[in-house]
Amino acid sequence: MEYKIGDLIELAINIEREGVSFYQTLARYSNSGKTRELFEDLAEDERNHERFFQNLKNMYSITEEERIEDEDLDELIRQISHHSIFPELKPDKITNFHPLEAIKMGLKTEKNTIKFYKRMQKIIKDENSREALKQLTEEEEKHLKQLTEMHKKSSFDFLI
Repeated sequence: MEYKIGDLIELAINIEREGVSFYQTLARYSNSGKTRELFEDLAEDERNHERFFQNLKNMYSITEEERIEDEDLDELIRQISHHSIFPELKPDKITNFHPLEAIKMGLKTEKNTIKFYKRMQKIIKDENSREALKQLTEEEEKHLKQLTEMHKKSSFDFLI
């Protein structure tokens, strides 16, 4: 399948937007100050990433017609599109939602996001954009590490 760079950037914007909502909800229901702070930080990072992609989209609006064909990207987009990247956590549903499940969802999502952004680094031709995307990918890897630590320590708690 063929993709336009603008479409890929729009997908990245949606991923980050969903991440903001997901992590804000987890922060709101967190019973631990440390856990709440981590989720608030992750939400803010996702907000900054969304702005990055908005700027990148504006920069690429001129060349948005450039098309890319990439089989690996096809599979990644299928995985991402198969379900909402970050599940919507509504107050009536979070009461039956185990915190460990939230952490696992965050881990899976961050892994898929990292794969997607690494693929985009190979596609985007502008060197400055590629470098910025590489730094953003490193931030996502930091998120993955933070969530992994939280999962290992089981140091999370929610108001139920």
